[in-house]
Amino acid sequence: QGINAEYGSLEFILPPKPVPNFFIIDTASPHSSEALREAAMTLDKRMRNREGITELQNWLSQSKLSTEEKTRVVVSCVLHVGNKSFSHLLNSLERCSPLLKSLLTTPSAQHAALETISEYWCNSEQNILIVINKMNTYRMIDPHSVMDWIFSPDNIKRFDKCDFLWEILRSTFGKMAGRTEALEHELRRVTFELKRIRSSIESSSASTSSASASSSSLLPTPTTATTTASSSSHSSKSKEEEMSELQEKEKQIEENLEAAKKERDELSVFIFQKFVEVLSDYISSKRRVKQDDDVDSKMQTTDGELGEQQVIDSLKEDGFFQITVNRMEEFGRKYRHELYPLFRKMETEFTSKNNSVFLRDLFEALQSVQVV
Repeated sequence: QGINAEYGSLEFILPPKPVPNFFIIDTASPHSSEALREAAMTLDKRMRNREGITELQNWLSQSKLSTEEKTRVVVSCVLHVGNKSFSHLLNSLERCSPLLKSLLTTPSAQHAALETISEYWCNSEQNILIVINKMNTYRMIDPHSVMDWIFSPDNIKRFDKCDFLWEILRSTFGKMAGRTEALEHELRRVTFELKRIRSSIESSSASTSSASASSSSLLPTPTTATTTASSSSHSSKSKEEEMSELQEKEKQIEENLEAAKKERDELSVFIFQKFVEVLSDYISSKRRVKQDDDVDSKMQTTDGELGEQQVIDSLKEDGFFQITVNRMEEFGRKYRHELYPLFRKMETEFTSKNNSVFLRDLFEALQSVQVV
């Protein structure tokens, strides 16, 4: 009791209790409406009564709500049914996977889902991370949509306050990079196996030819010669069938790998494009403010414009700016192997638009990091 009395006044520094926020049925919530509340309460009851997915889909198809509104209702109810534990969440997601995938077919619907997750677990950043991570793993949400949500205006405002956003960024891109790496590993394994079988077939053919020549000189009985030839032919045919199957598998993996690399590279460019936009806009806004505050300042150039470097110098103690730059550098270093071939292209494309010396130097510094 004495400890509570002494430290009770410090409770304000603790994070909020990780309680769910079933906002969609809250009459005071600006993100809800009478139609959404009615639909959410009905769906929550149906899900808890263990109605089949087909019945839920039929009921949802009769609703007059928009796709985005349906998405908010379904995601809210899935999270609410699975909010007791991690296993409850997985069970709820897996059970309702067909329902979610039928809705999450557009970027706007996926963005609505991500906003709903963030609002439902507004008191638990860890749960936001877990849910998005799992939905990404189950291919319910596209990585591109996740990045677009991370760099949305509402999230940009809290870049310097919320580490979980950066963790989601790393985790989402890491999964994609991991899938590409797994395909590369599988391709190497199949290619090695193909070489082994080819070598085995060639050795078998050479042995058969040698055995035939030897048998001719020894004049074996017809039965023995026929049996030897039949056995050799069967073994060779079996290996050729196996090789044919592996060749088909190799071709499929190569196609999947090419698609995965393209998707990874497109996402990489998108992420850096967003970083550049955020930093450029922030520098421009600070330049305008600084010029308004320093009408007669010597910091202005001869044409009356405040130089970029002068603005950058003034941002050395700016938390938002420094954290965003550090996160960009951290991402570039962590995935330098995947990103290195793209740096030159991104530098040319992004810095030429705003003629930013700072961003050009930033890209050059990232390129200088040694790729192992």
